[in-house]
Formats: sequence, C-alpha cells, structure tokens
Amino acid sequence: MSSRMSIVLSASIAGVLAIALVLIVLLSGIFFLNSGGPTSSVPNGQEGILAVLLTDPPVVPQGTSALFVSYDELQVHLSSAGNDSGWVDLGSSGTINLMSLVNTTETIASTKIAATSFNAIRLHIVSAEATFEGVNYSVDLPSGRNVLIVPIEGGAIEVLGGETSVSVVDITPTLVLLGNPDNPRFELVPSAKAYVLSSQAASNVHTSVGEKDDVESNPYLRSLLSNSKFQITSVILTPELLSITVRNTGNSSLVFRFASIFPYSSGSGSPLVSESPNLPLPAMSEYFVVEPNSSLVPLATINLTEAYSTIASGGYLLPPSASVTFNYTGEITLGFIAALASSGNFQVQHIIPGEYYVVRITASGVSASTLVKAE
Repeated sequence: MSSRMSIVLSASIAGVLAIALVLIVLLSGIFFLNSGGPTSSVPNGQEGILAVLLTDPPVVPQGTSALFVSYDELQVHLSSAGNDSGWVDLGSSGTINLMSLVNTTETIASTKIAATSFNAIRLHIVSAEATFEGVNYSVDLPSGRNVLIVPIEGGAIEVLGGETSVSVVDITPTLVLLGNPDNPRFELVPSAKAYVLSSQAASNVHTSVGEKDDVESNPYLRSLLSNSKFQITSVILTPELLSITVRNTGNSSLVFRFASIFPYSSGSGSPLVSESPNLPLPAMSEYFVVEPNSSLVPLATINLTEAYSTIASGGYLLPPSASVTFNYTGEITLGFIAALASSGNFQVQHIIPGEYYVVRITASGVSASTLVKAE
C-alpha cells in the first residue's frame, strides 16, 4: 500500500467526508445558519416592486435526473440593519426542480415593498429530494442546516418608488453522493450568487411569479451571468503529474479553490461539454485544493485538524483576461472516499497512460470540465 493510502486510511471516515463537505461550503460563497433569526419591517415611504428570479446549473452525480428543493421562506436584508435583524419577508414558498432551470430563469417572488436598499437574500430550505437512477431519495443538508444567505453582488439592490427592481439568484448546488450508487446517501450543498439587473434589463424579463425566461435568447441575462466565466486552455496528465491552465474570460475576478479528476466513459461516444453538470462519483475521483501559490494539494493528504485552515486560506485569485497554470506533482489515486467507506477493501485506481479522464475545476461557484488523454 502506498504512503498516501496509509495516510488516508488512518483518518476517520466521518472526518474525510466532513473535509469534503467543508470544502464545498467554503468555495460556495454563501453562509449557512441554524435558524431564521428576527425579521423587520421596512421604513415607511414610497413603494416599489422587488422581483427575485432563480437560475441554476446544478452539479450532480451521473444518473441524476431531477433535484427538487422545497422552501417556505424567502427574505431580503435591509442594508442599514445589523446581521441578525433587518430581514424582510417576501411571502414566497414552493418546490422547484433545479435541473429544470439550466439556462433558464424562473421568477419565485414579486412583492410590493417599501423603497429602500437591500444587501442580501435569505432562503429557508425545508427539504430536498433527488431522482437518481430512476429512484427518489431524500437529500440531507450539511449538519442539518437549512438557511442560506446570499450577499448581493455589487453591495446592494435599490428598490425605487413606483418601479420594479430585479435580482437574479444564480444557485449552483452540489449534490454529493456519499457511499456508493447501490446504497446511496446524498448531501446538498448550495452555492449561490445574487445579481442586480439594470433598469433596462429588468424591463426585458418576466417578473410575475412562475414566469420563465431563456437565458441564451436574452442578451441582458446572458451578459449578466457570463461575468464569472473561464476556460480550461490546456491540461497535462500523467500518473504523477496534473497541470491545468485556465483563462478568465469574464468581467470579474475569480477565486479558484477546488479541482477534481475522474475516468471518462460515454456510452454514446459524444464529446464532453465543458459545462457538463455531472459530478464524479467518489469511487472514481481524486479531489484537490487550489493553493494561493497555484499549486494543487490532494484532499486525501489533508487531515481534519488542518482542513479548515488549509481550505479557508487556500484559493487563487485570477483577474479578468489573465491566465494561470495549477500544478500537482506526485502519485494520483482515484477513489479515496470509497476506500475509506469500505474500510480499505475498495481498490483505488491510478492514472493509466493512454486512457481518457475528465478534469474539472471550480471558481467562484462556476465549473468547467475538459477531456484529456493521459500520457
């Protein structure tokens, strides 16, 4: 057994799974709370309409056909209030299949509200359910937490008297498969950003609850959601080397925190789409933390004590139009979570020259994947 596998198998199963979930939470750009906290009324004065649109490119295990999330509360936070107060209810609740919102927005709230400034959106999730290989499964939330707070990009949204203001919540949840496909257990870790549409853009979207807009055919939405974009320009992969070069093609800086690799298989033989939503199964995957010095550190080598500080301090900031190469040199093993879950009985895989693999990297809630032939 290799030294890396000795390190991995000496850790507790719960510890390594906790590290994986902590990693996803930290790179998500959102905050979780255990309870809703107090709410407030907004100042008296003029009123306007605040509409909230939801869009979603989910990251899910292969074989997932639906991801339903039920929520019973949607609130916005007064910019002038403290963190624990100033929450205003928008009177929205329902259940939505997030996988039906790929390249689509759906209006989930349109509420008359006093004209003022809001700097965050809060969603209270009641439950989640995934359809995996044709079977429905209940989905857990990390540590039982079900309230997420999404800061609004740019600092705030201004609701003006007599006008309709629009915020688009781009929620990119990761559905994590723990265990194996024959006996699955799922965790849902949402990742989200909230954007503000300009007044011109707001007039070109549908703002009644339940209405949808196609992102690709709407230049305003397409431009807004393309601010955080990047491309993988090259990848080098050998049994003991992974090198990923990326370029920031969007209009805002990105923070890279997480990468993964898994074997490629396609029954149809069709080419891999760079924004493929499929998340690699733990039995096939290797995960890496992206460090500020552009190095890649295998998650398997990080113990639970070090995980929080290592992941939180990690991340590489890449400005618009810039490129960077992330590197890892050392043994690459696939399937360390499955090995732990089976008490070491699962046989890890190694990179085989000539075989094809999918390399995925995530930055600021946006993921890209590419297909590479190992050398």
